[in-house]
Amino acid sequence: MLRRDLIKDQIEQLGKMLGIIIGEFLGLKLLDRTQEGIEIANQQLRSQHDIDVNQLAELSGKDLEQYLTERNLHPDHLNILSNYLKELGLAEIETNSENAKKWFQKALDLLEIADETSKEYSFERMKTKESIEQCIQQL
Repeated sequence: MLRRDLIKDQIEQLGKMLGIIIGEFLGLKLLDRTQEGIEIANQQLRSQHDIDVNQLAELSGKDLEQYLTERNLHPDHLNILSNYLKELGLAEIETNSENAKKWFQKALDLLEIADETSKEYSFERMKTKESIEQCIQQL
């Protein structure tokens, strides 16, 4: 029982930290400091959670799933990370549509993995997927 509570606490703490990192990025994006926000968020994800966003973008299939599992990312964490990748795509949509598409697709991949690993159906994930798919269609 104590071990389960400890793991649950660690999962919640990781979720809060991811939320803070992404929140800081969004704050800088609102101030038109998007590139600075990306650099800070990517550095924090790498140093605090061993998540290399650029490496994550290159992985697919079982390699991606293994990468996420090794970092103990829960479906809720994947939702947060997917939202960040969507924002990266939106930040690049005007300047580099290929990179934007790559970020959008990886965001969808994370949501698919979250669907597979979660025991619950999420309307929030479905709404996010639809939003990302609309972004891809606009490219």
